[in-house]
Amino acid sequence: MRPDRYKFITCDYNLDGVSVDYSLLEYIQRVLPEGKTILELGSGEGTEQLLKYWEVISVEHDSEYAEKLTNRCIYAPLTEHKAIRNHSGSMQWYDRDILIPELEGLEYDLLLVDGPPKDTRCGIVKYIELFDADVIMVFDDLQRKADRAILNSVAGKLKKPFVTYTYQEGKPFGVINDPCTECGEPK
Repeated sequence: MRPDRYKFITCDYNLDGVSVDYSLLEYIQRVLPEGKTILELGSGEGTEQLLKYWEVISVEHDSEYAEKLTNRCIYAPLTEHKAIRNHSGSMQWYDRDILIPELEGLEYDLLLVDGPPKDTRCGIVKYIELFDADVIMVFDDLQRKADRAILNSVAGKLKKPFVTYTYQEGKPFGVINDPCTECGEPK
């Protein structure tokens, strides 16, 4: 069922359990004015929804999917990195040597951490300095223990608090630099 308050989500948007869901899209709609820029780690069905109202720059590890994207895409295959304390899972993450020059000087208003695929996201803990620490940072898929640990580690490294959003339907997500007040309205 598609609630009417999601003005930009179309009926053909298929929540496949992997993409960002309605609650996260609604949150972004509340906090980010149209036309602003989102840097997303990982792309998918949700990217097309985001593109309806915002500029989106995607970091994508899958070359076939990267070629299909209509927005600006930074293709960065997964490479091995050293283990990160207190984080298990794959020791792969986007190729840092590609990201460094691509992200240098890049301006964006929101960072959406929704990739790479599960068990490969902990690299952001190691390489958080590549990203603007002052933008709204949204971490999807907090129903997974590993992704909750990543949010905790990034917030700890940045010495910033975070807010977790959990809805009756949809996946929980967390936000660092949340512009909303406790009542859920934008500041």
